[in-house]
Amino acid sequence: MRVSSDLTQWEVSQGIYSSGVLTFPRTTVLYNSLGSGTAPGQSGAGTKVSFQTVPQVSVVALAEDLISVEVPQSFTAAQQAQARSNIGAASGFGGASVRSV
Repeated sequence: MRVSSDLTQWEVSQGIYSSGVLTFPRTTVLYNSLGSGTAPGQSGAGTKVSFQTVPQVSVVALAEDLISVEVPQSFTAAQQAQARSNIGAASGFGGASVRSV
């Protein structure tokens, strides 16, 4: 998200961060203060805002972009094995024995 210091100009966009030049490109403008973003409720082709001053930039991670242990995931067997290795967990169920008394 980019926003002017007086909050009158803003845009929400997607792009791939380049560590070589330390920039976030405005590849796809989803929403903006002009109402011409590509997302529902906007009516345009994703026009980039021509900011009057250098905007403040923030990076916001969406839930869809993150892995959560509270949400069912569809991992391949290789991904599951790597996850177990990463956290030092056993490679299957029944690693601990349970006794009934």
